[in-house]
Amino acid sequence: MQYELENVWIYAAGFIFAVAFVRVLKKPLFFLLRIALNSLFGGLLMILVNTYGGSLGWHVAVNPVTALISGILGLPGVIMLIILTRLCGL
Repeated sequence: MQYELENVWIYAAGFIFAVAFVRVLKKPLFFLLRIALNSLFGGLLMILVNTYGGSLGWHVAVNPVTALISGILGLPGVIMLIILTRLCGL
């Protein structure tokens, strides 16, 4: 009987630790996932701008930094990158 009671306490402690661990890391992991998905969307948006905006002279380099900027800022970030590229003459 003693052995079974020890197992219950070990399982309960493990469950409490797992719940606390998930609660602590939930917000940071959600934030990182959101940034990653937004960066992917921003990169795709820049590829669309490069594909269809080429006739207008719009070209934005697609790299991790510009993808992160467009991912965090969204459409205004892509517009900002286009304007900065046009102003700098790159």
